[in-house]
Amino acid sequence: MGWNDVPKFGGGLYNTSSARASSGSDKRCFNWKGLCHNDEEKDVLTERVVRVLADAGFLDPASIARAISALKASPIRALIEFSRSIHAEMHALLSAGHSAGSRLRGAALYCTTYPCHGCARHIVAAGVSAVYYIEPYRKSQAVKLHEDSITEHEESSTKLRILPFDGVSPARFLEFFQMGDAPRKESGKVIQRNPREAVPISHTTLESIPALEGLVMQSLVSRNLLKRPDGE
Repeated sequence: MGWNDVPKFGGGLYNTSSARASSGSDKRCFNWKGLCHNDEEKDVLTERVVRVLADAGFLDPASIARAISALKASPIRALIEFSRSIHAEMHALLSAGHSAGSRLRGAALYCTTYPCHGCARHIVAAGVSAVYYIEPYRKSQAVKLHEDSITEHEESSTKLRILPFDGVSPARFLEFFQMGDAPRKESGKVIQRNPREAVPISHTTLESIPALEGLVMQSLVSRNLLKRPDGE
């Protein structure tokens, strides 16, 4: 198992248990300096880029502030390289490596979100054969950077397969298996309900987001509103 948080010396991650153990022992960003180091570094990088352009004569000094503001709204915002935290996938790999490293080869990894490209390269190196995710992560360039080792095609057996989880996600279990506001018993007796009067607990589709995107694309192509990716 793994989760997102800041690593600490000696192994493991900072957590609320270490914070309770002794005052000042929790060095997570919100406790340590009260700021997100990833955001701070992106701001520094943005200002340095603008200053370089200004010093080279590409920017008028009066435009520096506007240029910084514009760059902060650019894809620079998507950078994740300066975070102090490690992602859940990385933490899970490290934990599994300590307890049963040899079993990682050919294993499957289950995660809530599509792995970022940083985690994906380590998942490949660990020998994992398949990743199943619930939510997409548009900033990930895993396949683009490692097309030789990573694929999203289920039938492949020569690459790490990153696939959408097919089934009921953990967050939906309580919704599906609880009674909601309807009482289960009355005066100690189970309330008998007519199954013919039953209504769906949820009207949300169980299809994964990639599957829904495929259905939408197919519909648009069939109505000649969009060309197929191969141009036909």
